[in-house]
Amino acid sequence: MHGRSILECIFEAMRTILLVFLAALLPATAQWQGGTPRATETFAIRLMGGIVASNYTANLTQTGTIVDCGALTGGSGIGPSISAIAEIPFSPTLGLGLGASYVGRNGTLKNNGQFLLRDLANNRDVLVTTEHSVAATWSCIEVQPDLRIPLIGETRTSPLGIAIGPRIAFPLSATYTQTESIVEPDNAYLVVDGQRVQSRTVSSGDITTKSSVLFGMSAAVESKILLSDGWAIAPQVSFDYFFNNMVSDASWKTWGVRFELGVRMGSIEYEEPPPPPPPVIVAGVVAAAPSIDMNFSGFRGAVLTGNQLKASVPIVPAVFFDSASADIPARYITSAVDSIDNDAIAAHYQILPRIAKILRDNPNATVVIDGATSGTSTEPEGPVLARRRANSVKSVLKNLGVEDRRISVMGSVMPAVPSNQDFAEGRIENRRADITVVNAQVQEWVSAERFARLKGDALLNVRTNMKNGTPIDLSIASVKDTTIKYTGQTVIPFEIPVATTADTMRITAKAQGGGATTLIDTLLDLRTIARQQVALEADGFEAVLRFDYNSAELTEDVKSLLRQLRERLPANSTIIINGSADVLGSDARNKALSEQRGQVTEKFIQGLPGASFKFTTGTTTEKFSDETPQGRFLNRCIRIRVQPAKN
Repeated sequence: MHGRSILECIFEAMRTILLVFLAALLPATAQWQGGTPRATETFAIRLMGGIVASNYTANLTQTGTIVDCGALTGGSGIGPSISAIAEIPFSPTLGLGLGASYVGRNGTLKNNGQFLLRDLANNRDVLVTTEHSVAATWSCIEVQPDLRIPLIGETRTSPLGIAIGPRIAFPLSATYTQTESIVEPDNAYLVVDGQRVQSRTVSSGDITTKSSVLFGMSAAVESKILLSDGWAIAPQVSFDYFFNNMVSDASWKTWGVRFELGVRMGSIEYEEPPPPPPPVIVAGVVAAAPSIDMNFSGFRGAVLTGNQLKASVPIVPAVFFDSASADIPARYITSAVDSIDNDAIAAHYQILPRIAKILRDNPNATVVIDGATSGTSTEPEGPVLARRRANSVKSVLKNLGVEDRRISVMGSVMPAVPSNQDFAEGRIENRRADITVVNAQVQEWVSAERFARLKGDALLNVRTNMKNGTPIDLSIASVKDTTIKYTGQTVIPFEIPVATTADTMRITAKAQGGGATTLIDTLLDLRTIARQQVALEADGFEAVLRFDYNSAELTEDVKSLLRQLRERLPANSTIIINGSADVLGSDARNKALSEQRGQVTEKFIQGLPGASFKFTTGTTTEKFSDETPQGRFLNRCIRIRVQPAKN
């Protein structure tokens, strides 16, 4: 081995064999746990092939015809390994193996020497470094009796086991080539037969003093990847160490690691399963199968109708780019979408089809795309890159059906409202193209939608042939679950949404217990059920209104949204305002900015003409993810919730 060390070879082989072991553990473990329980193995043959990484430890100056060129203390090499192993299981957890192998325990011993040489051309002494090496090729027949012990499962099916035993090697042939080479300087050379060379063969031939037999020990980790009851793929990693010297007149020992893969063939015997017991005939009445009878006996309640306050998913009107790139990142959706994701972070990646739809719905609207960078120190293309980013956004909008004449582009080194360049997150945020829609509302944050809900009690009659106390689970429209342990009339309260224009509604009831299941349904005539008007409902309402970076000033868009909210709220409603800030900057500054944003918002709403409101203003720890730029943009906000006044 000249180009690679023994450790590199071992690591590469270990990586390959480890993948095989990992592949073995899961499927082989599953087959061990769920294999054929009546299969017994009587004998197995394993045929394997692979490589052996040999390592030499020595104190060798000369042996046989090897010339004394200084002490050789160590070396390494790679050779082939071919094995045949017979296995006899003594029990499910112990087996005996007897193997024979052909192994090439090859390697190269090296040492370096130095001496002074007179450079006649430059009239000076030069330190010359030489390498002395003995490349040995050993071909051995090796035998090994061993104990084979499964660590998981049984001997035949184990996905992980060990093998331990003595190992005896009989060298068939041993040859060597002894060379001497100039390592440095490059202009030094040896003279051989009048020729200048940097490497020469000192001697070569058979190692005449080779030992006739080597005694050692071997330990292995093995696996089995079952293909059937009798066949398996068998990877194995073994460590061998020999106690005596490889030659008779010098210190030269070897140890090695074998990486082998093969196939294992077993002889299987199957036990006949015991015959099934004769059928037991019992005289008497056969018990009826469990059953549940159920029917609707009525409904009492009302259809609740009214207005429900809704806040649509907040929008961040920008596209964020990767560093030094003007390509729209793949995470952005560039085709039309049918619906908007309810998660604000995910919804941001739908910004381009959302903007395109706004422009299609508002023929007089136009859009301005302002590309920007994180500064010339990190993105030296500056305004050229910024304008390319704006044009990338324009190209997508055109593909989504927006006319070229309605799109304006511009590019600046920094955005109109930049984030703090001192933070890596701020520089990421500045690599963007801001999107401004003119003559159209980008988003209606606050809306009042009509709703209707059926609320009341379903009356059910339940009968069963099961014993008293058997639990029966009841559900109405998969919404409300009740468990009963008796039969008779049962009242199940429930509340489910209905279409505001619907005249009828089908209700499904389910009863399940004791191994029996019953489904029934009934058609309710909603025109015969009382209708009850309720006040404005705001359960689940939350509006997220954004601020610019490091600012507590309300933008005109946010003011418009707050006016929308005021117009839809009845007098004496309580408005809950919680300010928020992103993760950039100090905790003290962010807390003060959050409080200021809440206070500014409350003051603005109080200054609007019309009904009076109650306020609860503070800060919130509820956050969008600060791991994304749109998440940090969304956290520069106020969160508004509403509690309508109770009648």
